Amino acid sequence: TNFNHSLSLGLQINSAKTKIMDLTNSTDNIVINGQTLEKVEHFTYLGSKVSNNGDTMKEINSRIAIAASAFTKLTNIWQSQDLSICTKVKLFRSCVIPVLTYGCESWKSTKKIDKKLDSFENKCLRKLLKVK
Repeated sequence: TNFNHSLSLGLQINSAKTKIMDLTNSTDNIVINGQTLEKVEHFTYLGSKVSNNGDTMKEINSRIAIAASAFTKLTNIWQSQDLSICTKVKLFRSCVIPVLTYGCESWKSTKKIDKKLDSFENKCLRKLLKVK
């Protein structure tokens, strides 16, 4: 088995911390060291939420919330009279957008998701530019 092969290579699996996500809806359980591994419908991997049904909306909402927090932390910069609008937009594009799009390579792109991301970006830019 893969478990025995892992042991032969010196790898240890902590069955208390290990969870599995089944994409086939199998009723089979995986048992390691006498413990049945917990099945989950979604988990966080490298900071991104992965779902067994391929739905990326939870991940999108999470990224928007994290990016909104990053945007809010820079409020003093957005309100500064000493920085040009051009500089503020560059800071927005380099400090907030990467937070928003982290892990986006694995997202399923739909018109709804694109609209949601565009809406967030436009909302931030309106605040930054003081446009109502």
